[in-house]
Amino acid sequence: MAQITTTDSTKTRTPLLNEKDLLRASIPLGFPNVGFGSAHPHCGELLQGVTECPTSLGPRLVRCLTSLPVPTRLGSRAAFCLDPKRRGDFAPIPGRTGIEVHPKHFSKCEVAARLVLNEHGLHEMGGVLHVDTVVREGSGQGSSTSGIVATEEAIRNAVSSLFDCRLPPHPETRARIAVKAEQASDAIMFDANAPAVLFSHREGRVLKVFAGPLPRMTVLAFDTDQQGLNTDKLPRARYNADQIGQFAAAIGLLERACIRNSVADIGLVATVSAKISETAVENPLPKPRFSEILDICHDHGGAGVAVAHSGTVVGMIFDPALDDLEIRLIASQHDLRAIGFVDHDIFTTPY
Repeated sequence: MAQITTTDSTKTRTPLLNEKDLLRASIPLGFPNVGFGSAHPHCGELLQGVTECPTSLGPRLVRCLTSLPVPTRLGSRAAFCLDPKRRGDFAPIPGRTGIEVHPKHFSKCEVAARLVLNEHGLHEMGGVLHVDTVVREGSGQGSSTSGIVATEEAIRNAVSSLFDCRLPPHPETRARIAVKAEQASDAIMFDANAPAVLFSHREGRVLKVFAGPLPRMTVLAFDTDQQGLNTDKLPRARYNADQIGQFAAAIGLLERACIRNSVADIGLVATVSAKISETAVENPLPKPRFSEILDICHDHGGAGVAVAHSGTVVGMIFDPALDDLEIRLIASQHDLRAIGFVDHDIFTTPY
């Protein structure tokens, strides 16, 4: 059988530290209230746009997304130690949190740590946080969100140790904290094997729970720009009435995909959203050689193309049940290399 070759640039990076190394790196040994956390990345979004939501003042448009989660990959890891010596009048503002964070520029994780401690009533207690990630910043794979979600889990486990009880995770609370810490969040705090959600990434709330989980997919992922983007400075896309109508239809199709377990429908949803990202009325985010990427996907039997709507990663979606899937993936990789995209990662979701 032909061999699929995967050239994944992340594999050349320094591996994630294990739990013991995380402690040695930055957390004082001997403190009992230590917690660890981890989070997976995502591969862009199956859909990102706007949807109409009712309010007391009438309907309004709300920004929303459905992520393409990759729970088979490790995105970020965190270790946190409550430090009884760190006490004061802290605030969820970088430098005033009472949290010593490593690396120092992970200020979103620092703020999230303060918010989680406040959530558990520990307003005057600080600690030491170390976050380690392999997700390249600016690629649209959830580097900041995975760090925040890992941080939230690590602190929850440390607080559980302090109170000698188990504090169960609440995805809605974690989502709200993530949005407070980074203004716009991905939806990777939700169980990838549970029914999929339409998530308001700027309000931190679930707008819709679909009728089932996402169908199982094989994805050929690659980065269209190794330089990445400064996602914090990206202006928000604006859409016309026709595009807003397309989003409404795509959300309905996503519901059908979850009911029917249809990779074909998921591919259509992703492609519609990717095309709108290319052509938004204001502040579109075009991907280099996008039309050629679409042609390659369709030429080799792919269901569609998902993109990072605020990043550079792209994923070709295939039905894992295809008998000749391996041959199709190899041919797709060959054609991608021919147009300059040489580093690939292939994964199959476990949904």
